[in-house]
Amino acid sequence: MNEAEIVTTLRAHFESLFPKRCPVCKRVYPALAAYIRTTKQLGPTISYDVSLHDWKPTHPLGTFAHANCPCGNTLCVCTEGMGVAAIQGLLSWLSQEKQLRNADPELLLEHLRNEIRLQVLAESPCLGFNPPVSGPF
Repeated sequence: MNEAEIVTTLRAHFESLFPKRCPVCKRVYPALAAYIRTTKQLGPTISYDVSLHDWKPTHPLGTFAHANCPCGNTLCVCTEGMGVAAIQGLLSWLSQEKQLRNADPELLLEHLRNEIRLQVLAESPCLGFNPPVSGPF
């Protein structure tokens, strides 16, 4: 898989997670765009498989991107529910790019997160929104 395919696959999966509801304040995020616009990114994207150097897991632990709801509760979108082949494709791409770019996998995951955010927000503009600056890739 190439980067564009990875972004497309991840974006489609994340969009399938909506609508999403905050269990604390009951705010409903009808779509990924509303979630991105309303929540605040919290920390780096984490791949537990990468942390264990398991680049081809048969039972993936997953990758998680956390964000804070305006009420302060932590929410996340993750790869749970994605097929094993898709997750292995993502991890294979990360492993290859880690070598090619001499980059930390966490930076590559943040790059993917920012690319998805930029795409989603570009397609559903909101006045007053300032998209994040893309990473070094």
